[in-house]
Amino acid sequence: AVIALRCMAHLPPAFIDFILSRNHADGVFLAGCSSGDCEYRLGTLWTQQRVARERDPRLRERTDRSKLALGWEDRWSEKVPIISRLAAFRSQLGKTAEVSEQRKGIWQRLPLQALAYGLFLVAASVFSAWPAFSLLQDDEAMVSLSVSHSGQRIGECRKFTQEELNELPPNMRRPSDCPREKHPLRVQLTADGYLLYAETLQPSGIWKDGSSTVYARFPLAAGEWQLTVAMNDSGQPDTFDFFLEEQLTLRPGQHLVISFDPLLQNFRLE
Repeated sequence: AVIALRCMAHLPPAFIDFILSRNHADGVFLAGCSSGDCEYRLGTLWTQQRVARERDPRLRERTDRSKLALGWEDRWSEKVPIISRLAAFRSQLGKTAEVSEQRKGIWQRLPLQALAYGLFLVAASVFSAWPAFSLLQDDEAMVSLSVSHSGQRIGECRKFTQEELNELPPNMRRPSDCPREKHPLRVQLTADGYLLYAETLQPSGIWKDGSSTVYARFPLAAGEWQLTVAMNDSGQPDTFDFFLEEQLTLRPGQHLVISFDPLLQNFRLE
């Protein structure tokens, strides 16, 4: 089939995708104007960019580019008569068809491959559930400390004077100057007075202005425990800014998570 267009740019890439994806043709040959001969702006250039998926509307990723030829490209334009270009393109499509026939043999091997993969999946499923494995003993529970929090700034913000603002470029003017660096976190966790965790966590980031993060797990015997968690984010020594103490009964196999709520500014147990 031959379709005439006033300009090659009038052809939407979706039309090419429709023709090839529905197998309405073996290939699509776009016979646009030669380089420098385009009468309607940049039709061939825009089409080339759309086919290369560099300009909207783009050719869909699923479209097989080997079934598409741009008649003004060097590999085709060197065959000057249009009949020669079409013959070369048909020859290329014929070679592509031979490769497709070779690939059909792959489908004949698929049943055996599917059987092998199925046996592998069955074996993997069996060994993923048997023998049983547990991180805890039958009479143990797990306590996890999971905290990600930003410390306070190492210094107070300083408000600029009007004279200082006048000396700054317009795009650099702001009401105040605040240091970026944050204080490290001091986090401590105890159970019945026994120290489980005590660390000073440095802030993340090149400028030390990110969050400090800790994730640690502790197996404890099931039963009554008094858990105490404390955190300091202000840099003040020998004091804690946040504190939680709870008397809890841990059940065998229970997983208790201690986290920090940044909105409510307190610890919570889950």
